[in-house]
Amino acid sequence: MPTVYWRGKRAYLNWRQNGERRRLSLGIIEAREAETIRQAKSLELRTGKRILTTGRLFADFVAEYLPWYEAMYPSSATRTRAILEKGFAAFLKQPLDSIETMDIARHLAARQARGCARGTVLKELNCLGGALSRAVEWGWMTNNPVKAVKKPPLIVSRDPVWYSKAELVKLYSVSGPRAPWWRFLANTGLRAGEALHLRHQDVRHGAVYVLSDERARTKSGHWRKIPMSAGALESYVLLQGSQTVLPPQSRAALTMAFKRDATTASLGGSLHSLRHTFAAHLVLAGTPLRDIQALMGHASITTTERYAHIAPERLRTAVDALAL
Repeated sequence: MPTVYWRGKRAYLNWRQNGERRRLSLGIIEAREAETIRQAKSLELRTGKRILTTGRLFADFVAEYLPWYEAMYPSSATRTRAILEKGFAAFLKQPLDSIETMDIARHLAARQARGCARGTVLKELNCLGGALSRAVEWGWMTNNPVKAVKKPPLIVSRDPVWYSKAELVKLYSVSGPRAPWWRFLANTGLRAGEALHLRHQDVRHGAVYVLSDERARTKSGHWRKIPMSAGALESYVLLQGSQTVLPPQSRAALTMAFKRDATTASLGGSLHSLRHTFAAHLVLAGTPLRDIQALMGHASITTTERYAHIAPERLRTAVDALAL
């Protein structure tokens, strides 16, 4: 049986559904209106048909959610804003608690039909799911419809693009003043966001300290320490022009700068290929995968195992050494 309780002038609706306690914030309303809503919810529970909606739009929630998200996770706030305001623009004028699982599934299917990559669709679904989980927690809606959406399988799996030492030399030779940027990234394996937020005070005692803090959260949410190689040290000496190790710029600008230099050097790949390069050469040097996982900041060893195939001859050598 639904009940209404009050905190000051603000009303809340409580009920149990499928064995779980649910709560919905009704806002500042009159007692008579709250009772009408309670009766509507009671009828919903008896009939299984949706009757009650708060009328608050998805756009209203996004307007409150994004400032909170930006304060908590500034490094990914721009991408999250783009996904919610552009990727799910069709939902902005729709009442938040009227968004159903089928609405989301159809929207994502339409995105794929227009040529959006499955990986992108999956990222958008995860972003929406995180936002609507917060909506449930804040009392804007009673359940998260994303939880019942079947995630699109990732059917494309490719080897990560990485560069040989000769290809890196070619890249550096055409990059002019940007050569130390690319060399530093290739020798540390930093993600673009991590590199752009790295300060000189984070480089000390012969190591790079990648911190997860209020300025920028690492992908795993944990800090890590990367000892500096000779190549990292030599390139770092040339990166002293600003408070941050790399000159201040947007991620898009850094990505485009690399793309231009890689194209000039007749190389494929992307800026992230420098991170793959760091991992690949660690594998070639015989570094254990668990150590590579720590240096790369991978939350799961499964991610690191993508690089294991790069040096298959080491498996042969390891077996040949056995004399059981």
